[in-house]
Amino acid sequence: MELKQVTKQTCSVYRAVRNSGGYTTVNELARKTEAVPRTIRNILRRLVTEGVLEIQIVHGGFRYRVATSMPRESKEQADRIHEAEKIFYPREST
Repeated sequence: MELKQVTKQTCSVYRAVRNSGGYTTVNELARKTEAVPRTIRNILRRLVTEGVLEIQIVHGGFRYRVATSMPRESKEQADRIHEAEKIFYPREST
């Protein structure tokens, strides 16, 4: 499932995961972004399926982080999100 469109919410969630410096939860992401938990879970599920994020199952929940190694297709998806960040967050782009 390729992400053909990258929404501002996808960028926001990806940035929050990336900036967390490690594993993070849906509730932590909800506090850092404008998205609601259900939307965040949807975005995270797609990014995990794409191989852009890794998931860790812990007692009673899940934690997410940016994948430490990505196949070429996943790297292309991450690059697409980085390009969208330049549009949605022009002054903050890294």
